[in-house]
Amino acid sequence: MWADPMREEVISREPYRVYPRTDCGALLTGLMHDAQKLLRQELALAKHEIQIELRKTIRAVMCLGIGIGIAGIAGWLLILMVVHLVHALTALSLWACYGIVGGLCAVPGESYSSSASRS
Repeated sequence: MWADPMREEVISREPYRVYPRTDCGALLTGLMHDAQKLLRQELALAKHEIQIELRKTIRAVMCLGIGIGIAGIAGWLLILMVVHLVHALTALSLWACYGIVGGLCAVPGESYSSSASRS
């Protein structure tokens, strides 16, 4: 035991422990048990990390789906607005305005679907 001059407490040091001699087989058995334990712990950790990432992915997909749904509704309302705008600015009937706007929306849709089928 010795006293630290900066502190009032007494610090003690434990002597080194001496382990009994063991044979090679016991050492290998202990090593195998440790390796098995480590492997189990690693697998449990990997399983836990996968569960966390899966939860994050599910949450992100849900947010993306909600966003796409809201954007789809907004797009639909904008198309209806354009139809009624064309009807208000021209002397065309409402059904003709729906036909014009629908045809204009069908052209890029057909273009994208044909390019997707080619690739």
